[in-house]
This record gives sequence, structure tokens and C-alpha cells, in this order.
Amino acid sequence: MGWISDECLDKLCGLVTGTLLIGGGLAVGGGLLPVGVGVAEAAVGAVGLATTMLRGRGKDPQAVYARARKAIAAGVRQQLDAEQPGWAEQADAEAAVLRLADVADRISFEAGALVALDLKTQDIVRFLMLRAAGVEPLFHPETGNDTYRTILAATLRETFATLRADAGFWESLRPAIDEETFARLTSLIEGQTDMLGLLRDVDATTRRTEIKVDELVDHHRAERVERAEDRAMLAEILARMRAQDAPTLAAAAQAGIPEATIIEIARRILPTIEDSDSALRELEKAVAVAIRVAEEGRHGTNLGAFIDDILARVAALSREARFEAAIEVADDAFAAWEHEEVTRRAEEEERRARSREAGTRLLRAAYDQAVLARDVRSAAERLVRIVDLEHADPESRHHALRAVQDENHVEGRDRGTRLPLEISIELARIGLARASNPDERGAMCNDLGTALAILGAREAGTARLDEAVAAYRAALEERSRERVPLDWAMTLNNLGSALAILGAREAGTARLEEAVAAYRAALEERTRERVPLDWAATQNNLGNALRTLGEREAGAARVEEAVAAYRAALEERTRERVPLDWAMTLNNLGNVLVTLGEREAGTGRLEEAVAAYRASLEELTRERVPFAWATTQNNLGDALRSLGEREAGTARLKEAVAAFRAALEVRTRERMPLYWAVTQHNLALACLRFFERTRRQNDLDAALTAMERALEVFRGAQVSHYFDLTIALREAILAARDSPPPGASN
Repeated sequence: MGWISDECLDKLCGLVTGTLLIGGGLAVGGGLLPVGVGVAEAAVGAVGLATTMLRGRGKDPQAVYARARKAIAAGVRQQLDAEQPGWAEQADAEAAVLRLADVADRISFEAGALVALDLKTQDIVRFLMLRAAGVEPLFHPETGNDTYRTILAATLRETFATLRADAGFWESLRPAIDEETFARLTSLIEGQTDMLGLLRDVDATTRRTEIKVDELVDHHRAERVERAEDRAMLAEILARMRAQDAPTLAAAAQAGIPEATIIEIARRILPTIEDSDSALRELEKAVAVAIRVAEEGRHGTNLGAFIDDILARVAALSREARFEAAIEVADDAFAAWEHEEVTRRAEEEERRARSREAGTRLLRAAYDQAVLARDVRSAAERLVRIVDLEHADPESRHHALRAVQDENHVEGRDRGTRLPLEISIELARIGLARASNPDERGAMCNDLGTALAILGAREAGTARLDEAVAAYRAALEERSRERVPLDWAMTLNNLGSALAILGAREAGTARLEEAVAAYRAALEERTRERVPLDWAATQNNLGNALRTLGEREAGAARVEEAVAAYRAALEERTRERVPLDWAMTLNNLGNVLVTLGEREAGTGRLEEAVAAYRASLEELTRERVPFAWATTQNNLGDALRSLGEREAGTARLKEAVAAFRAALEVRTRERMPLYWAVTQHNLALACLRFFERTRRQNDLDAALTAMERALEVFRGAQVSHYFDLTIALREAILAARDSPPPGASN
């Protein structure tokens, strides 16, 4: 294979020479070779700096470097042969050699960053390798060449060693350096140096480079949204945001965020969300994050210039929608900080605390960008690193990670948003992989199952729910009743909930019976005297499973058992003590009262159910817990529909339709398809009953449309029970369409 060319070696010699000059001086033969102040003031290419100085003083760079080439080339081969035998035979070796010259004269950096390294060869080589990694992708898309990095590092080390050891080489440069220093000092004294002009030139060059890069980035961005429907939705949500949320857009503009960036954020949201309402909510939240990032970058912190500079750079990149670049900046900064932290361990605790805060801020900046980019794995990993940073011992980290996981889980559960739940699942998986004992493994398996169950309950398929059941069973292998009875009971309670959700979707009752058995077993340890609120929670869940079973049986025994379980739970779940839990149990009591009321001739139970739902909605507000609010609206609609079927007028039916439509504002197909389909089924039934009273064609059309929407989800999902109910409803709607109105002659 070919070897490093003279041209490439000249560039590398220039890179090293310029680097050492920019660094502020070089110790040669016991003395310090001075470098003029002006030489190191601007962020310029090191190769260009050395070449300009030499040519400006009448010296040929190639002639100056000639004496070092042979020694460097031989030294590099010797290093590689010792460290990586057989390297030359690797398929990518020749390509790696050819790439060196491309990168060498494109590396640039700020003098202050280099001076901080104290001219230590190992640190400078690492510094230049990091800069090379930033340059390389622009010219070499295939970034996986490990041989290239090995050869580049070896060549840089050998070039530094050769040039630094050659006092004669530096003595030959002394006249040029002295002349340059004298000329710059004279120019500064006489006021002839146009420093502003120099800075403008450097800035103009930098901007031209950035513009080229931005053009490439913009080209790729433009390709992301090509579908006509995506463009239409993009235009729709932007128009709605302008009309409905002008203050947020004004705040974004005040923060310096251009409309192009908001459009790019919207483009990133569209591929995963097809509902304009959900997309608008996600966009509003994302723009709020972008505004906060911009404000943090603008106002700075009390953590020092370095952190302020990084946050400002992150904010600047974020304003330009360069989120991945912003993540890289924050991560690179954190990596640099982490390297420096090793030398700070002996310093006082206050400084360590501030340093940890700085690292957290950098990781939080990267996390924010990962959220904007909707990168679940990246976001979770940065949260884990924040936990690791703030907690030194493994046990503390385990508990802190569970707290962060639970925070995301609760947000996704109560707000009905998907991303926090996905992050919660990823955090639980990471925590499980890091668990070191049965307690930690059992806790993480339980947490994983809970997050999977909540997300799975909103999806038409059962994959997540099956995963949740498997996770709970794995937790029970670690959490034995003999060793940790309360933890065992907690996991058994959670397993029952996952089984109950699966059972509600199936025509059979095996899963539901298994859920009831799990709850009753859990109550053997979760006694009212020992853990009253946990006892009440399991009573509530037992009531849910019994109600679902009772709905499928002719007798009322199971249903009455469910009523008793809910009323028992409410003895501990009072409104004053736990208002949200009180409201949820009251909602569930309303459900079982509807089941009983539909089997009775009177309306007393149904009226009681409506009152229970309305009372629960006083706590389950849309602003506080939108998903639970929508669930209760759906249930209220069901009770009102049952009442309306027994009354002559249409007032109750009209209220029922309104409640179902309100629920559908939160229960969207994109966010929670199964719940959306259930509410569409209920809406179809209410509209059919309306038609039977009014004989208006539009009521029948509304029933048919809602029913068909429900079938679209049920047909492809593993929900045979719901599918059978909707098929029966479809037949009833079609029969109503084909039947003549009352009083019509044959």
C-alpha cells in the first residue's frame, strides 16, 4: 500500500507547528521560544498560521519541514507495528492514509482552549483528535474507519515528538518568529493593525463555512416533509397555533426563535402523530421547551463563562433547529467537563457541588434537545447520567433512578402523553440492567410492568400488556411472599390489573378470574390495619374485575360484590385524604351502578351513577388529569344514554352525545386508539337511540359513522369482546336504516 505523502507530512508538520505557536510558546533546550501576542489571538487554522508566518518571512515551508519528514514517517510505522500488528493489511488502511491530508489543514480552534492544555502532548493530541472528528464528517461520510483514527493519532504523536525534540528546527524558525513578533508589536504600538478588520475577516470566513453547512442541513430538512398530507397538516397546525396561541409565538419571537425553527419542530413531530389536535399540543409543548432553552442561553448562569458559553451555543443551534448539533455541543462540553473533574476531587465540597450543577445543566441541555428530537433512548440515557452525577453510591442511584422513572410515568399516566411513558419504560429497562440484587431487580421489573401496562391499555394490540404481565411475573420471582410480603402483594395487585385489562378485551373470563384471584391473594397481606390506603387500592381494583365479570353473567352476585368492594375502598379513600383516588373510586362505583341499573326496571341506580360521575368530575378536571377526565365523561355518557332510553324525551340522549364528544377531545385515535374506539362505539349507540326517537337521517348517519370508526380499530386488534359488541350494534343500525318509520304502510 502507499504511505503518507510528503504533502500530507508537510500539512501535519504545519498543524503541529501552528498548534504549538498558538499555544503561547515552546520550551526548547531549556529556554522558552517566544511567540507574538497577535499570532495567537484569532481562531484560525494551525496549518495556515505556520505557512503564513514562514512565507511572510521569505522561508519555504516545504524546505523547513523536509528534515522532519523521514523521521516522522519511520516513527509512525514503528508505532503502528508495535501497537497494531498487521495494520497495513487491513482493507481500510490505504483509504485511511489518504484521508489524513483532507483533515489536517481544516482543523481550527480558539487559542484559549489550547492554552488550557499546558502543551502536554497527550492532551493536545486528544484535543486535535476531537477537532478532527468534528471536521471529518463534512468530507468523509463513512465515519466508522477505526484504522484512520489509529493512524491519525499515531502520526500526531510522532510529529509532536519529532518536532519538539529537534532544537535545530526551532532555532531555524527563531528569526521568522522574532520578526513576526517585532512587526506585530510595532504595528500595535503605531496603531496600524486593523484588529476590527481582522476579526471581521475571521468572522466572515466562519460565517461562509456555516452557511455552506446550513445549506446542506436545510437540503435534508426540506426532504423530510414531502407527503401532501404532511404539508397540509403542517400548514394547519401552524395556522391554528397562530390563531389560538399567539402569546407563545410572540414569546418565541422575543426569544429569537425564527418561524423556520418552529416549522422544523413541527416537521419532526408529524411522522409519529397524524392527528392535528395531538400534533398541536406536542408543538406547543416543544416550542415552550425551545423558548426556555433560548432564555437560558440568553440570561446565563452563575456557573461561569464556560457554562454560559455552552448554553448560549446550544441556544443558538436550537434557534436554528440544529438540535442534533446542539446535543453534540452539550455532550462534548460535558465530556470536557468530566475530564477536568478528575483533577478537582481534592477541592472543597462547595466547588464540587457547583461543578456537579454545571454538569447537570449541560446534560439537561442535551436532554432538552433529545426531547425536541423525540429520541427516547437519548433522553433516558441523559437522565440516567444526571442521576449518576448527583448520586455517588449505587444504592442511592437506584432509588434516585426509580424516582425519575416514576416522575415520567406519572406525567404520562395523568397527562395522557406518550413520550414520558416511553422514557419511563426505557429508564426501567436501564435500571433493570443495572440492578445488583433481588430487591433492585424486583422493584425495576415491577416499575417496568406498570409503565408497560398503562401504555398498553391505550393501544389496540396486546403486546405491551403481555410484556407487562411477563415483567410482573419476573418481579414475583424476586419478591417472594416470605421475604418481602408487602412488595409481593403490591406486585400481585399490579399483575391483577394487567390481567383484568386483557380479560376485558377477551370473550372468555379466564384472565378476569385470574385477576380476581390475584387481588384476593394480595389482600391477605395488604390488610386494612396494616396499610389502609394500599388495602383500599386493591379493593378498588377487585371491584373493577368483579364488575367486568358480573356484566357477563346473568346473576347479580358478582356485581353486588363489586359494589361492596368500592364502598369499602371509599371508607379509606376519602375526598379530604386522597381526592384523586376518591374520585376514581367514585367513578368506578358509578360504572357498577350503571350495570345494576340497566338490569332493573327503575332508574334509581342510574340516577345514583350520574350523581357519582358528576361528583368525581369535581376532582378529575381536564386541566389536572385529562385522561381520567375523559374516561369519566365517557362513563357519564353511558349512564345518561341508559336513562335516555327509558324516558320519552331526548334531553338525556342529547347530554350523552355531548359527553361522548367531549371525551373524544382527549381520547384521540393517535394517542389511545382502543379507548377512542370504545367511545366511538358508545357514541354510535347513543346516536342510534336518538334516531329511534327523532327519525332524523343525520342521527342515523352519525351512528353509522361512529360505529364504522370503532370497527376499524376493533377489527385489527385482539379485542374479541368489543368486536362482537360492535358487530351486533352494526346490525341494529343497518336494520334501523332499512325499517320503515312508525305508522308507514307496507
